[in-house]
Amino acid sequence: MRAVQQAVEIAGGIAPLATYLQVSPMLIAAWIQGATDVPPAPFLRIVDIIVEHEGARIRGAIPLSEVQSFKHRQAANS
Repeated sequence: MRAVQQAVEIAGGIAPLATYLQVSPMLIAAWIQGATDVPPAPFLRIVDIIVEHEGARIRGAIPLSEVQSFKHRQAANS
């Protein structure tokens, strides 16, 4: 599964992700291979890892002036 693989890359390997999720590294490998489905609770934690990583990566990519302009337009339309 692509999301699990991406979380492994962000975490720095299967072992750190397994420790974080409190599951065995073999289970992580099975999820990546698609041999078993990822249960909902670990899947949501994996999504959180990816979202936090991507958010940190793009934070600051939008100029502050654009953010302020958007907020002002949004307030005016409320």
